Amino acid sequence: MVSSIRTIYFGRRWAIPLFDPGRKTHQVLAPIGRPCYRCKVNIVDGDFGLIRPHGLGTSVWKPIHAECKLVDDVGGVNHVTRVCRCYIRTPGYKPPAYTGTLRQEALEVWKHVQKLRANVNLDPM
Repeated sequence: MVSSIRTIYFGRRWAIPLFDPGRKTHQVLAPIGRPCYRCKVNIVDGDFGLIRPHGLGTSVWKPIHAECKLVDDVGGVNHVTRVCRCYIRTPGYKPPAYTGTLRQEALEVWKHVQKLRANVNLDPM
């Protein structure tokens, strides 16, 4: 039943539509020691994120860091800094390869989005 579906999160809330007023949410203890399904880095004390179904047609729920979920939603470093093929359409253009880990990229995207939000007078996430 759709009405029973809620956002399951750990750690603090952040500025995303899933937390808009009237949305059903449920906070759980951080799944410390379990890996994030995107970056594979274990959740540690102080992390925040979501518990989401992972995989098509599965009932397996796994944690994802908030920063990693943001990358899923808005794209990686090249996309948010507009150096990907979406923005640079020169034939033969190859965007620079990101050399960090998936977790490092997620943290960098998070930081960049925070700057963009500040530029338009939005509160931090």
